[in-house]
Amino acid sequence: MLAAATAMVLTGCSSASAPAGAPAAANAKPNANAKAGGAPTSGGSTAPKDSGSLPMDAYIFLSDKDQRVVQQAMSLVTRDCMKRFGFDYQPPAPDQSSSGDSPKHYGFGVDDVKQAQLWGYHSPQQQVTQPAPAEPDDGKSSPSHLVLIGGVKSAGGQAVPEGGCKGEAESKVLGPDLSKDQETALSGPNADGKDTTPGGPAGHDPRVQDALKAWKSCMNKAGFNYSVPFDGPKQFLKGPGQAVQPSAPEIASAVADATCKQQVNLNGIWFQAETDLENTFIEQHATALNEVQKQRADEVKRAAAIVASGS
Repeated sequence: MLAAATAMVLTGCSSASAPAGAPAAANAKPNANAKAGGAPTSGGSTAPKDSGSLPMDAYIFLSDKDQRVVQQAMSLVTRDCMKRFGFDYQPPAPDQSSSGDSPKHYGFGVDDVKQAQLWGYHSPQQQVTQPAPAEPDDGKSSPSHLVLIGGVKSAGGQAVPEGGCKGEAESKVLGPDLSKDQETALSGPNADGKDTTPGGPAGHDPRVQDALKAWKSCMNKAGFNYSVPFDGPKQFLKGPGQAVQPSAPEIASAVADATCKQQVNLNGIWFQAETDLENTFIEQHATALNEVQKQRADEVKRAAAIVASGS
């Protein structure tokens, strides 16, 4: 099961708001301590103009400030636990780079013509991957690492916590696991992940279907025979082996794509349909979601107390 705050800060956006194959919440700050991930984002796609926050965001994401407090508390508890076993564990510094923005949702992808002219379907900002801090001794079988992850039952005559020192931090900071009902509620309208309709469950909305037809017609007139908006990125973005810079054909496709999306307001219509869908879902799962919010508030209080005491 998921711990309370873990579910609150899933990567990307909720499964309810992440259309199949679409970029999700580009500015969302995932919990580095999460035990499970959320909906994957479509790496490499240009982030178009966002449509704001969706209703489920209030339940899924921690604020940047709260997220930093939780991360810092997790690091402190892990550090102190490792000290008990004689290891000097230096946790990473808290992330100070958060923008303070709410999660952003981009519907069916690129709809910024100026960005498309420069970058095609590529991201205008190269993702800078920060290397994970080295584990103690940087060895997967070292005594310190085994204590950290719970790979041994005891060390130095002491019992190692379940899940190691990381497990102890999760228990003290994140708190109890979510119930199955809470997990289901937090997963959103497409909890089982089986709806592969472009746009997710909201893609069934007649308004979205009409907008997709209008977009496809617009693209055909521009010389592109795409069935869904993700056909363009799929054609030009080839994962790790893709070109660093967009080609002229990619730019032409992305510009037409963005122009047509704007003309038919595809992302705006999807956003409204998704908003309506999530509001209905929240009403149906109000009890479980309210419980989750309370657990999240309790988690942040625990984390703040740990940070204030320094351990």
